[in-house]
Amino acid sequence: MILQQIHGTTLLLHFAGKKILIDPVLSLEKSALPLSPATNAAVSLQEILQADAVILTSLYPERFDDAARKLLPKTIPVYVQDRMDQAELKHSGFTNVQIVEKHTHFGNIALTRTPFTGNPNGVLMEHPAEKSLLITGDSVWNDGFLNAIHTAGPRAIAVNCGTEELAKATPCQLTADDIWKLHEAAPQASLITCQIEAFHQWGLDRLSLQQFILKKNFNSKFLIPENGKNYYL
Repeated sequence: MILQQIHGTTLLLHFAGKKILIDPVLSLEKSALPLSPATNAAVSLQEILQADAVILTSLYPERFDDAARKLLPKTIPVYVQDRMDQAELKHSGFTNVQIVEKHTHFGNIALTRTPFTGNPNGVLMEHPAEKSLLITGDSVWNDGFLNAIHTAGPRAIAVNCGTEELAKATPCQLTADDIWKLHEAAPQASLITCQIEAFHQWGLDRLSLQQFILKKNFNSKFLIPENGKNYYL
């Protein structure tokens, strides 16, 4: 598996021979939230649009913006969370929209919806030749998250991080302390933190998070991806 963070919540995965785009936000200038200047991606739009499939953890503008809705090929396979998202995308002209359930497949890649109590669902990606990867989307740390981790047993987990202040105002991000709890719950899993320095109000920066994990001494299984770089997992 090769992971690229494009910017913000947007990831490009090379997984089992396929390129899978996660939560595409393709307009830096007119984003729903003010993107940090640090999010300028070193990946061309042409390369992003050549993805084989798209996974959407939600249809919030900071995860799927108007530019992505307009620019992505309407025939590309898109995997969503529920019937409401499916209906909205079909209304926008997408012709191959599937809901991720227990036994959903994109070719020979297994996709499984992983429910978090009180949160949007995550997506577990599995293939015999790859590490299993759990993409959490917007989430908070609670018993539902803990149970989902124990049930899915992923070997890699992509999570979104924010500050304690953001978590209190908008409970949809894991704080640095939550990341430590996640590591304790799944010590075998590599943790990938996304959305760092993505939006001005997110607050948490890469350096602060790196210093935190060094203090906790668990950086060997921790990845804070830089925009545009390839990471082999």
